[in-house]
Amino acid sequence: MDVLQWLYEACGRDVLMLGADRGKHALCGAFGNKDMCMLLVQLGGLELVSAKDAAGWTFLHRLLYGGDDALACEIASVSQGEALLDMARREVAEYDAAKQGGSVGVHRGFPSDLKMDHADRAIDFVGDFTTVRSQSMCPVGSRGYFELEIISMSKYPQFGFAGAGFSAIRGKSNDGVGDNSSSWSVDGARKLKWHGEDEEEWQCLEWDCGWRDGDVIGLACDLVEGKLHVSLNGDFSAPNGCVFEIDVEECSGLFAALSAGDGKVRYNLGEAAFKHDAPAGCDYTAFRDFPPGP
Repeated sequence: MDVLQWLYEACGRDVLMLGADRGKHALCGAFGNKDMCMLLVQLGGLELVSAKDAAGWTFLHRLLYGGDDALACEIASVSQGEALLDMARREVAEYDAAKQGGSVGVHRGFPSDLKMDHADRAIDFVGDFTTVRSQSMCPVGSRGYFELEIISMSKYPQFGFAGAGFSAIRGKSNDGVGDNSSSWSVDGARKLKWHGEDEEEWQCLEWDCGWRDGDVIGLACDLVEGKLHVSLNGDFSAPNGCVFEIDVEECSGLFAALSAGDGKVRYNLGEAAFKHDAPAGCDYTAFRDFPPGP
């Protein structure tokens, strides 16, 4: 905190506002640290509390979305931001209500860290690492397929599947798809496969497949035989094809899921005709046609 005080005295209030348009100003960086938050509010006042990210959310929106109503009220009181707090309450409630109607939604991270266009099925990751998950779930005994078209390549994409054990986090999380034992993903930027949750079980395996703008990634889960497949522009040959094998007896079903912190993709759970075929030899169902999961 002494360093922060020194920076503020040396550089003025502007230092607190750096990255405000991307939701990365000093106050957002202090999320989860109440003492630091209160110091920043005292230094930056209502101007800092009112700073909006690319999606129009303030720090009060983030606190309310994450469930910290008490700290949101305290910050609003100190900064004279009661009216801003009322607006944030309405907008977070409106977001939660609207989310129920989409085929995908934010599962980990803040909604304002991405721009989602449901009509175009486009997801633009503009802030911190965020995970999006389908509402529908492929049940055990079924086979599901979906596609992701890369509009703008991410530096660290993690695309794949998540089970019910990959719990929702209403707030900042650097753990994406593949970062626990209930999720699996592939990464065509760093050329890795992700799965696991601790130093003993965690797996980050080399996977010699690179992606670029315009590529269509096909993702198929076979919960009959316990295999997860991936294709690049319709090609399931190595290093694609079956990238993971799972125990279906320990699985309650899988959701389509993807994580990133930058880049832009277009998802297709079956809302439009698929650009490529699912794996040959078996019947696969579009993810959109499965019932909602828990």
